[in-house]
Amino acid sequence: MRFDELTRLVGKRIFLRHLVFILVRMTTLREWYLCSVLKKELNKGPQNFSFLDAGCGMGQFAFRIAKKYPSANVTGFEQMIQRVQDNNHVAARMGLKNLEFYSRDISQLTEKNRYHFILCNSVLEHIKDDIKTLEKLYDALYEKGILIIYVPSQEKRVLYALKRIQDRQILESKTGKLHDHIRYYSKEELVSKAVSVGFECLQSTSTYGRYGRWSYDLVTLVQYHRYVRWLFPLYLIFLHPIVMILMWLDFIQYNKEGNGLMLVCQK
Repeated sequence: MRFDELTRLVGKRIFLRHLVFILVRMTTLREWYLCSVLKKELNKGPQNFSFLDAGCGMGQFAFRIAKKYPSANVTGFEQMIQRVQDNNHVAARMGLKNLEFYSRDISQLTEKNRYHFILCNSVLEHIKDDIKTLEKLYDALYEKGILIIYVPSQEKRVLYALKRIQDRQILESKTGKLHDHIRYYSKEELVSKAVSVGFECLQSTSTYGRYGRWSYDLVTLVQYHRYVRWLFPLYLIFLHPIVMILMWLDFIQYNKEGNGLMLVCQK
């Protein structure tokens, strides 16, 4: 099931949204890395910090942070108007008065010195002028503000069946890359671009190394199956415990290289 299909299915249904957020946290190694660094950085900030989720999608990080830090001011930007409307509806139903979503293109930001923290998760790889966008994010942060970036580095597969599926998706893609990515980033390239606009790089972490690739491929192969709705409960019972071990091994070890890259930068 594709992400667009999932968001349409969930819509404004609060119970389904909670369930999806839990499943995403359980099955997505990227979430582990981002949640870990967010907890570390947010706890260093002021009690009433301002946080921007730049390209928030369904808003799982924005919802979690708004609930955990009621004194914070949390904002989510997302281009798709329907997602924004659904997110705001759910936030109102949940009583999260410190959380708002807007339909915005982050490459066109005009804010200056407004946020203590910005999360840019799986967005830069879709933007043509990524350096201009980094400049906009830099300007939007307070002095000493923190930008957390997550991007793909490559698409190495370990399961041949999944590689065949993704080769077909690449042929159908508008950009000739998976998920309509414009580019993949090496650690050196992303750090260089961040530094070029004024950021100081505090941390760079490669994710989805040897063990992480196995965990991703096993989860994704089930997700791509035509009978995913019926197979997924069986997957959670019989296969996901193994996937969790693989995710944990990736999370605790140092990866020289991997399919993903996380960067923590300071203005």
